[in-house]
Amino acid sequence: MAKKITDKKITLALDSSNSPLTVAISFGKEIASIKKNGVKQEQFVFNVMDKLLGKKNNITDIKKFFFLKGPGKFTGIRIGLTIASILKELNKTEVSSATVFDVLYYQAKYSKDFASFADKNKTAKIAVVLHAFRDEYFLQTFSGKTCDKPIWASEEDLKKHIKKIKNPLYFIGFAKDNGSLKDFLSSKKYGYAKKSLCVVKPETLIALAKITKFDKNTLQPLYLKPANFEK
Repeated sequence: MAKKITDKKITLALDSSNSPLTVAISFGKEIASIKKNGVKQEQFVFNVMDKLLGKKNNITDIKKFFFLKGPGKFTGIRIGLTIASILKELNKTEVSSATVFDVLYYQAKYSKDFASFADKNKTAKIAVVLHAFRDEYFLQTFSGKTCDKPIWASEEDLKKHIKKIKNPLYFIGFAKDNGSLKDFLSSKKYGYAKKSLCVVKPETLIALAKITKFDKNTLQPLYLKPANFEK
């Protein structure tokens, strides 16, 4: 990035809710991104942002900031929330957010595989499943412009809940240790997204940044509640 690019309205998008840390930048039609694995994201998130901004731009040049507000690691979610709050307050940056559920739903919805599945299953729902902790999982289902309330459930309760859903289901996400949901659910009656779609893509973050606006829940994190606390 040899020249200053503020005239092209820099958009910066961040997913620090889980590993790897994903940071994407958009200026005009160009997108650049960096993914970095590691548990202490707070130690290198600003270095990654600076690298993407380049020598002739800085954090005050960001016109729009988009971040994922959960579910995921508590510290990671707070990183995105803190940066958004600072930029909004001190730089008047336009900020917006979405959940990991939203991102994976978006990636599934506009895939050719889901289009084929939905063509044969008119009432199909997209189910986003994410491994949470030990034998517990996150789940949210989507149908058109509506979605069900996200839940955090044990593996046993999750599978019981899924069996009660009458709509044909198309799954996207991952099981424990990034395992496939097809192996996890052991059923051929469902549709499953390709593995390449089951991770947060930088281009999706930028796409959602451009269509998502600040609302009353933008700075409200999504932590959910552990399944053992529900009882």
